[in-house]
Amino acid sequence: MLNKIKVTSDDKSVIIIFIFEREESMIKIPKELAYKLADDLYKELYDEPSYSELEDKVYKLEALVEALEETVDYYRELDERYDYYHRLK
Repeated sequence: MLNKIKVTSDDKSVIIIFIFEREESMIKIPKELAYKLADDLYKELYDEPSYSELEDKVYKLEALVEALEETVDYYRELDERYDYYHRLK
């Protein structure tokens, strides 16, 4: 019979220890895989985007905002050049 589950980690792994009445059993999972499994489980349980999915969307939105800012700056500079050119005429 399972009495307790302990979870700990080291630099590279998440360690899950199953404590039974007379023995212990341990599983080591690479951290990246453990995080992916946790994200998948969270999504399955709560039917919401996982943290990594939200982080990816935020990254994409930040890249889009940066690209839009650069586009606005480019057209602002073109507009200033156009005005300057017509003032010289």
